[in-house]
Amino acid sequence: MNVVVVGDEIAFPRGFAASNYVRLFGKALVGAGAGAHVVALDYSERTATPLNTEARGSVDGVTFEYTTGATALPSFPLAIPLGRARSHARFFADMLRRSRSGQLDAILYYGRSTVELLHALAAARAARVPLVVIVVEWRLAYRDQTPAQVIDDRLFVRALGHVDGAIVISRFLVDRVAPLLPPGAPCLRLPILAEPAVWRSTTPAVRPRPYAVLCTDFDSYPDDAVSVLRAAAGLSARSLEVLFVGKASEATKRRLRDEARALPAGVSLTLQSDYVSAEHLRDLYAGAAALLAPLPDNDRSRARFPSKLAEYLLSGRPVVSTRVGEVAEFLVDGESAFLAAPGDLAEFSRALDRALSSERAAAVGARGREIALEHFDHQRLGPRVVAFLESLPRGRAR
Repeated sequence: MNVVVVGDEIAFPRGFAASNYVRLFGKALVGAGAGAHVVALDYSERTATPLNTEARGSVDGVTFEYTTGATALPSFPLAIPLGRARSHARFFADMLRRSRSGQLDAILYYGRSTVELLHALAAARAARVPLVVIVVEWRLAYRDQTPAQVIDDRLFVRALGHVDGAIVISRFLVDRVAPLLPPGAPCLRLPILAEPAVWRSTTPAVRPRPYAVLCTDFDSYPDDAVSVLRAAAGLSARSLEVLFVGKASEATKRRLRDEARALPAGVSLTLQSDYVSAEHLRDLYAGAAALLAPLPDNDRSRARFPSKLAEYLLSGRPVVSTRVGEVAEFLVDGESAFLAAPGDLAEFSRALDRALSSERAAAVGARGREIALEHFDHQRLGPRVVAFLESLPRGRAR
């Protein structure tokens, strides 16, 4: 079984949530005896200090290639569309070459662009292999979309009627995606992926005061951060550093600092918006008094399953979250996490206080780690993916 994972929003091998998911997905395939090749269709690096500089290579047995020929966005504007056009042509030609040499059994698309999904579909049809789409969010639930984004999201949903199968991350997405697939096309529910082995070398971070971590893209999820700050404002007689780690624009930083003015004495906010290596992030998690994931009560939260939760749980530290979607299905309040009703800031504040002061906090963190080892270990999930792909019909288009 030889599988190509292709996407237009992949930074590889280093990056944030999407990159880590694709990397672990590839490792899961390799661990189950399959070949895995990752294709990045677009440039991923747009800064003077790129995380990725090699256009092709191999990491943990997973080969990868930027079909743009480079990781960094060209400085000459006209070169950008030309590079993207060449990227699609190279990808298409490579899929045909792999198919003819017996080195391609399935193409998996990870992304949210209708145009790129259709490119992947055309390549799969030409190569006479199945195309499976990986869905980790429900874009129709997003607010504040531009008209162009709304149109693209609706077209993407319609395009699902032409793929050969889907891998989704939540029960909510099974209910939404499965009816959109062609008759008989299977839909596999696969949870977030975790890598327990990398935690063996973790050294818990030591900071001047106890701290609680929220790691997220603050530009995409500013309301989550605001909820944490408002819940922390309800803490009393507590010395705590609220540590925010993740991407944040200057406007987002100003908004969060304004919210932090309401924090009581002894509780402070630290914003760390520069890139943090995976190793350092694990150290921060391992030394935290609590790890935070305040999901609101909406379809966007019910659809997603934040990959950071797997990392949180593997740290063995107490997790504070809300009873929404997959969180409510895998975790139990007071046993494997401290949970609050979504949208109830007072209850979230009490859940955070329990994580900081309860004698059961260590036991809850330990049980959370057991849940992650049992359900999210990529080595355990790899055989399920391979079996799913092997069940798909080959050699014909639907």
